[in-house]
Amino acid sequence: DLAMHMRAFFQNMVQYPWPKPLCVDFIEEREHLQFSVFKFGAPTPSSAPIITPAYPSMNSTHNFGLAALSILKAEISRGYAILQNLHDEGDPGRTLSIWSSLLDPRDFFAEFKHFLMVTTWARDEEREAAYTGLLQAKIRFLVNWVNSVHGVSCCLWPRTYRIPANEAEKARSNGRNSRKASRDEVVENAFFIGIRTQRGMRSLELGGHVGSFVNMVKYGGDIPRQDGTVNVAVSHVRLKYLPPSALVEARAARERRRRKKMLVQKKKKQQQPTLCQLLLLS
Repeated sequence: DLAMHMRAFFQNMVQYPWPKPLCVDFIEEREHLQFSVFKFGAPTPSSAPIITPAYPSMNSTHNFGLAALSILKAEISRGYAILQNLHDEGDPGRTLSIWSSLLDPRDFFAEFKHFLMVTTWARDEEREAAYTGLLQAKIRFLVNWVNSVHGVSCCLWPRTYRIPANEAEKARSNGRNSRKASRDEVVENAFFIGIRTQRGMRSLELGGHVGSFVNMVKYGGDIPRQDGTVNVAVSHVRLKYLPPSALVEARAARERRRRKKMLVQKKKKQQQPTLCQLLLLS
């Protein structure tokens, strides 16, 4: 049945030996067409090569880094655990809800307490669109550099937020609104990178990586520049100081986390025997 095939798929993917290239079909060679085709054994920067089945076969995850691979593994493991619950589930009434949980979105803002907020803004729409696209193309470098720091792991949330400049500045200053009125009407494009550190780690130095990334975005590419027309910033923001424009998801994540904690506490209380039960048992 469908559940059996899905469990088999997730079980195979949980045990898959990355970075061995994943192919769903034979790689076809057509020398007369003279297209470059993926070759086994060729060096690749990808941590999880996934080869396209149609000709010409190429690595569809060429820029896949260790951070993306860790997310992929975690989601596959989550899916496999959900399908195991389906296998062990005896109540048919809960089957649909278990299948639905397989497609639940990731609770990004519930997983992290600290973030890097990467923002860019410009004085005209053309430059803003150009630099936002450049930022989207280059932000993977910052993610990989941060993940290379010992004791640190991070994850990029692949969504852009449109944030008023005064809100972004308030987040950067840990809740203190110090933005001048002249910038209030400017809107910034923001990306968020969740950061997690090892327990006991009291300081984190990312200034070198952040500076290299900002210079890459500001002075890389073929975009015409004029002083003061474009700016890029990377700031550390705590969960409670996220801009209101992005807090909708964060608040929902916090509420889900609070309800989950209350549910666990309620189950613990239910498992503890009452005084009457103790008297009956004695």
